[in-house]
Amino acid sequence: MISPVSETNSISTTLNNTLPDASIAKIFAEIESIPYDTNSIPQERLDLTNKLRTSLFSWRGQFSPELVEVLLERYSKETSVILDPFAGVGTTLFEASLRDLTCYGAEINPSAVEMAKTISFMNMPVKMRRQCIQEATAIAEGLYYPYIWDIFSYQEQRPKEDFDVASNKLFKEMLRQAECKPFVHNILTNAIIRYMNTKAPRTASTFLSVFNQHCKLVESFPCKELE
Repeated sequence: MISPVSETNSISTTLNNTLPDASIAKIFAEIESIPYDTNSIPQERLDLTNKLRTSLFSWRGQFSPELVEVLLERYSKETSVILDPFAGVGTTLFEASLRDLTCYGAEINPSAVEMAKTISFMNMPVKMRRQCIQEATAIAEGLYYPYIWDIFSYQEQRPKEDFDVASNKLFKEMLRQAECKPFVHNILTNAIIRYMNTKAPRTASTFLSVFNQHCKLVESFPCKELE
């Protein structure tokens, strides 16, 4: 089971008693005395010499999914619960869910939170996912379709402003229409994030392309049985 990724806006910790320097030094000494395990996992597997897979989303500083897979394969058990306190876009959560492990994540970056939440679709039957995709498509099409113009367009004239110029207000309206439907809202949010990461010039067709990419990703996830 995958728990929704929590978004933490701020963290504050107050220490009533500061540890003496000697105690801190002792803690580090104990950590340094722990021998490195160089036998449980062959070095070539840790080095990912035959890397074949990439992460679901493009994000700086994320783990390779194959490294996470290796670590879970070696150290997790069927009853393990996985916690990723720096979940990023959810690479660890995705790999844990593929092994049917209960997993939780926390992340401070709002964009990363929305991307990681995509993995929650694995808890949903494909039929329900497609329904969410249809609802997201209906909302998106109603707003971007008037900005798709070519010689075959049903419109007699070009739109008064380009889609990219109008995108800010259009995206706000998309999310407003989906605000009571969290999974639909997540699909649209991820499409918007993908759109904003594309290079200019951007058009309504650009948004349509990234929207379809994300919908295919959601639909392709394996379905996990809920207890």
